[in-house]
Amino acid sequence: MPLLSKRRQVVAVEETVGGTLASGLTTAANAGFVLTDASATLDIEAVERNILRESLTPVKSSPGQQAAGLTLTTEIAGTSAGTFAAGYPLWGRLLEGCGMRVATARRIAIGAITGGPFQHGELLDASTAGSGAGRVILDTHNGSTEIYYEVLGTTIGSGETLTGQSSGATATTSSRRPTRATPSCPSPMSSSSSPLR
Repeated sequence: MPLLSKRRQVVAVEETVGGTLASGLTTAANAGFVLTDASATLDIEAVERNILRESLTPVKSSPGQQAAGLTLTTEIAGTSAGTFAAGYPLWGRLLEGCGMRVATARRIAIGAITGGPFQHGELLDASTAGSGAGRVILDTHNGSTEIYYEVLGTTIGSGETLTGQSSGATATTSSRRPTRATPSCPSPMSSSSSPLR
């Protein structure tokens, strides 16, 4: 009798203690993925044991390191509440498991850019907030009226001169109050774009 291959479910939760099964792993809240494909693989290392003894019968190998892989396709959708404050989408946990992280992003209005563009991933120096106060999200070219950035230190305020540490681009923030951006996915530790609304 063939297996019902469409009856598959994936759950994801962050371990609080490495190697210890997290409580509530199999709850519905951790299994809300919309999957179109999923497959798991196991890779168990076999350690050969050439033990000297009186018998010529070979000794069975011993299992060593055990690794598992998961390949899946899931729909990318926002939270049901529609706000980042309600918690980032469940699929964000999978990205964290791939070395990415959740970051606070903001946007602020800027004047004309000199020596641009600001480069995605570069650190921002601000005249008041200080050196390395933020990290640029998305290339910001001449003519842009806003810049998106990850907050690394003190929040950048109005009337500050921004300087990109790599590009040398400069711009002055306007009197417009910084608005919290709403990332729809976690941003990586290295440079990679994060869609913002």
